[in-house]
Amino acid sequence: MERAITRNIVSLGIAQVISKVLMYAFLILITRSLGSALLGTFAYLLNLIIILDVVIDYGMTPYMVKTIAGDKEHSASYFVCPLFIKYSLAIVFASGVLLYGFFVEPDPAMGYVVLVLFAWPLFNSVISVFQAYERQDLYGIMYIVRNGLLVIITYIFLSQGMKVSAPLLGYAIAFIIAAFTGIFWIQKRFFKITGTGRIEFSTITNLLRRGLPFFLSMFITALYLRIDILMLSWIRGDMETGLFKASQQILEGLLLIPIVVGNTIFPVLSRIVTEDKEQFGEIYKKSVKFLLFLVLPIAAFITLTAEDIIRIMYGPEEYSGSIIALQLLVWYLVPSYMNYINLYSLYACNKQKNVLFVIFIGFLCKVALTLFLVPQLGYIGSCYTGVAAECILLFGYSYYGKKPFARYFPWKDSFRIALSAGVMFFVLKYIAPNISFWLQIPLAGLSYGATALLLRAVNINELKSVLTSLTKSKKQ
Repeated sequence: MERAITRNIVSLGIAQVISKVLMYAFLILITRSLGSALLGTFAYLLNLIIILDVVIDYGMTPYMVKTIAGDKEHSASYFVCPLFIKYSLAIVFASGVLLYGFFVEPDPAMGYVVLVLFAWPLFNSVISVFQAYERQDLYGIMYIVRNGLLVIITYIFLSQGMKVSAPLLGYAIAFIIAAFTGIFWIQKRFFKITGTGRIEFSTITNLLRRGLPFFLSMFITALYLRIDILMLSWIRGDMETGLFKASQQILEGLLLIPIVVGNTIFPVLSRIVTEDKEQFGEIYKKSVKFLLFLVLPIAAFITLTAEDIIRIMYGPEEYSGSIIALQLLVWYLVPSYMNYINLYSLYACNKQKNVLFVIFIGFLCKVALTLFLVPQLGYIGSCYTGVAAECILLFGYSYYGKKPFARYFPWKDSFRIALSAGVMFFVLKYIAPNISFWLQIPLAGLSYGATALLLRAVNINELKSVLTSLTKSKKQ
């Protein structure tokens, strides 16, 4: 059992790293090829697609994982019926997008948006089967296949002179090929879809009723995460949206760290929350400390080297306006890292409704701050809004988890970690300001690590104790 869990975690972790590398290659490719204005157009359309996909999904993907995992005998029906719901909604929203693109604001790109809207639901349904059967290796492979195809297909279309339509077509084709590859695996290894999966009215009505809570949670979260790009595009246009997107997408890959940590500790916290509160608090404390130990030096380093990072990734001229955006926006990572741990801890305490309420308040605050700051400051206002919104979530999560969070938060160690990051910042900025970017990386690591050890901000034994506590929880 433990070996299977470990294998799943390791395989998924490796797959996510490879998938993220491929996604970074895709982002660099389109950012360099499109320019800031067209990148802004693509960012707007992609965020619109993501929100519409959440509506079309109607919470079916997470519900499929839960339902198929508990009733594998009827897997085919639980695969086919949600697909019927998804594509019924896809037809409605795709028709609306086409009508808008043809009559309200003519835009040929809307046709490609429709293709992605029809391709994405099938892919989501396929990966939900792999999650339900606890085949994290196949789940990870699916994303590698999709992102690899996305890079290749987009490059081919860009080389033919296509612009915004190139990555949209890349998404559509990559989703379709990856999805049908997954269906082949499902048919061969798990269950037969054709001939056994039936569309039943009673099942569909049950799915619509039970999928609603999942949908509301996913929809509010999607609005919170995506509204900044949409509103920036409406208020300031594509150019500034592209500059903001260029800095934002650099940081998105760094969120993989708290996601992996959160996914790892969540089942453990869920099991011990009522049985061993002291161990719950110990895991929470050390997880927070571990993430702070990573995110504070990352934020400080990117603040200092933002110009080099933008130049290396995108070139010297087109995205110079993204430098200050990156320097500001990187600090949203600090509350965001804490929010992931607090989120999973609240879930373990069965406070899902509180989490949903906090995200909804965060969404309203984000809209209000955007309306106030962006007309005056442009995309820089969006950066301030992003940092402020994450701090609002942090306050909300801390309020609902105030007893365990305040008690177990590593206050002293957090101060030592912040001081170590400050020393690293001082060394890079004032003692060795003129060395190359590639030499700054090891210098930053050495100065930060040495200071952290000297101040006893972290030690190897603590990391070992985290692993030991996780192992003991699994045995119990």
